[in-house]
Amino acid sequence: MHGFDERPDSLVLTEDDYLQFLVAISRLKGQPTDPIPRRIRQAISDSALILLGYDLDSWAFRVIFWGLIKSASMTNTGIFTIQLKPTPVEQKFFQDYLKLEAKLEVYWGDIYQYTRHLRDSLR
Repeated sequence: MHGFDERPDSLVLTEDDYLQFLVAISRLKGQPTDPIPRRIRQAISDSALILLGYDLDSWAFRVIFWGLIKSASMTNTGIFTIQLKPTPVEQKFFQDYLKLEAKLEVYWGDIYQYTRHLRDSLR
């Protein structure tokens, strides 16, 4: 589910809502009626992001990538996504493409491995 809980009209619940959301992201970015709240756009450009639960070749990830991340002015410290290990060819393609296009780093493993890695790196 995508949207902003304080603005029920922004919630994406059905496939039709999702298609309208996609169109709105591309047409209304930066306008007074921008479907993405300003503080969300600001966080995307100023903060490190961790995307959990997305498959890199899913439509949901591609929408977030193209609609939000790729179009944002990236001054942040990075974007990280966790991805189960695909085939070697897919891994090479995604790793090269996402690093080049969005300075996106991919952790190749499951959520449990990542949380252990994150916990260990914070010690």
